[in-house]
Formats: sequence, structure tokens, C-alpha cells
Amino acid sequence: MSEINKKIDIPIYIINLKKDIEKKEHMQKLCEKHNLYQEFINAVDGRLLSEENINEIYSSAKAINTIGRELSRGEIGCALSHISIYKKMVNENISEAIVFEDDIEFNNNLLKVLHKINNFPDNWNLVLLGHHACPARDIETHYSFWEKKGLDNTYMIARPAEMGCGTYGYILKLEAAKILLHDLKILEKPIDHYTGIDKKLNLYIVSPAVIKIHDFLSNTYHSMEDRKKLQKKQKSIIYSRKRKVLIFFYLNKVWDKINGKYIRLKQFLKRRRKYEKYG
Repeated sequence: MSEINKKIDIPIYIINLKKDIEKKEHMQKLCEKHNLYQEFINAVDGRLLSEENINEIYSSAKAINTIGRELSRGEIGCALSHISIYKKMVNENISEAIVFEDDIEFNNNLLKVLHKINNFPDNWNLVLLGHHACPARDIETHYSFWEKKGLDNTYMIARPAEMGCGTYGYILKLEAAKILLHDLKILEKPIDHYTGIDKKLNLYIVSPAVIKIHDFLSNTYHSMEDRKKLQKKQKSIIYSRKRKVLIFFYLNKVWDKINGKYIRLKQFLKRRRKYEKYG
């Protein structure tokens, strides 16, 4: 049996909203094609959460302070969906797990990388199998020149040199699940701002990425639309604030000039009165 056909023993959890039947069927076919056993996890639909539910796990004030905008309901639901897997890992003492979102695509290269897991650095606890840089989805996360290791002639595993955006495909250990649960008690950032930063995690990325976003299926995801609206609002707020600051500095500068002229005039008149008195 070739290595690529060997069974992957690590549990695979796929996040899927019940209503997204097309995405579920897509992932079932994809996993069946590559002989992967998967378990579907019911995603949390953020739009259906009550204000009370949201206030228990999310702080809009912290979000605005941290990233300059509020989180969309889709982003909150997405985070809660991933959190449910971390809780499952802790409750059932699952040592390792693979997490997929349901709008991805991959090929045999994913299996090649997963079969090289014994060649991963000893200290890893979360590896992004799919990722992109913040500016755009078609730009991959840049990695550190110093901390990289070849897995074969094509793929390497490396430390990211920036935030790894995207939670559409990654593998994590129980240790990482516990760290994430601790940090995610109160949401203040999108979920990939937790999984994509190596501040507390021993985070690595596979490069080139072996999981990609399915463009059509991803475009039907409401949270991305909501996020774009909030980002647009954020830019508008930032522009408004900058404009107010510029106006303030301009008026302050004008006032300084007027005040300076007034002081110089006052000094001149004082000297003149003194001259007239003793002159």
C-alpha cells in the first residue's frame, strides 16, 4: 500500500451549518474521494444568537479597542463553532484533531503532508494547513527564514513571520485547544486572530498551503459579507477621526499664530508706553 493510501488516524471535524446542505455534500464527496473519515460539527449561526447569548461571550468595547471595529454576528458564530471543537477535545481528552471549514478544497498533497506529521518540529501544537496573508486571500503567509524544515521536495513547515489568516484548515494538539479556550473566554477578535498568531501557541504553517478556499462556496458565506460591511464602516470611522484631528491641528496652528501676534503687539505697546513715559 502506498503511503498516500494509508489511513489518517487523526479525527477530522468539519464545521457546517445545518442549512448548508450543498457544502456538506461537497465535503462528504471530497473526504470520500481521499479516504478520509470525517465528523460534522453543527456550526453556530451567529444571526440566531440572542443579545443575552452574545453579551455572555463577546465584548464590543474590547473589539473596538483591539481591532478598531465590532465583530459581525457571523464572525461570532464562526468563533463559537471552533470553540465547540476545542471543548470536545478537552472533554474527551483528544490528543490531536484536524479542523476543516466546509468551503475548502484540497487534493492528495494534503495526505502527503499529513503522513509526514512525524517530521513536524517536536514543539508544534498548531499547524495551519491552509492560510493567507492579511492583504488578500491569494497571497500566502510569509514565513521565517530561520525556522523552517523541509517535509519533501515540495513542502516545508515553518514559523509564520506574520499573522496567518484563515481557519479553513488546521491541525492542533490538545495543548493548543486548552490555550485557545483560555484566551477565548471573552471574544474580542475574529477567530483567526487567535489561531494565526504565535504569541502563546507553538504555531507553524505548511508552505505552500495544501488547503485552499473554494471560491464559489466561500462567496455564499454571510459572515464575509458582514465583515466587509464592518471593515468599510471601520475605514469610514478612521477617516472621520483623522479628519477631526487634522482640523483640530489646523485650528490650533491658526490660534497659535493669532495668539503669537497678539503677544508681540502687547509687548510692542508696553515698550512704547515705557518709552513715552521716560523718553
